[in-house]
Amino acid sequence: MITETFALLKAADSVLGWFGLLRREQLERGERERRAIKALYVALNETVLYFRRLDRPYLARTKKQKMEFERNIQTEEALSRLWMEASVELRNIDPALAERCFFKDQYWADRDDWSEEDVRKANIKLGEVLENAKSLMRG
Repeated sequence: MITETFALLKAADSVLGWFGLLRREQLERGERERRAIKALYVALNETVLYFRRLDRPYLARTKKQKMEFERNIQTEEALSRLWMEASVELRNIDPALAERCFFKDQYWADRDDWSEEDVRKANIKLGEVLENAKSLMRG
C-alpha cells in the first residue's frame, strides 16, 4: 500500500513537472513572438518615418531644413540593422517573413543596387510587409 501510494505520488509529481515545463515553453514562445513582432514593427515604423521625411521636401523653409528631407546614409544603415534584427527575431516564428526582412536589410544596406523590379521580386514593398505584420499580430 505504501509502495503504491509512493508510486502514485511520484507519477503525479512527474505529471505536474511536465505541465510546468510545458507552461514555461509556452511563456518563452510567447516572449519570443512578442520580441519578433516588436522588432518588425520598429523596423516598419522607422522606415515609414524615413520615407515620410523624404516625401515632404516642400516643408523645408531653409537650406538646413531642406537637408533633413534628403537621403541620409546613416539613417539607411540604421534601417538596415533594424531589418536584420527583425529577420533574426522572426526566423523561428515565420521563416518566410524573416527572409523578406533579410532582403529589406540588404535593400537598405545598398539601396542603389536595387531596382524597382528587384524590390517587387523579393516581395519587400513596405505595404506588403505591413500586411504580413498585421497578420502576425492577429495570430
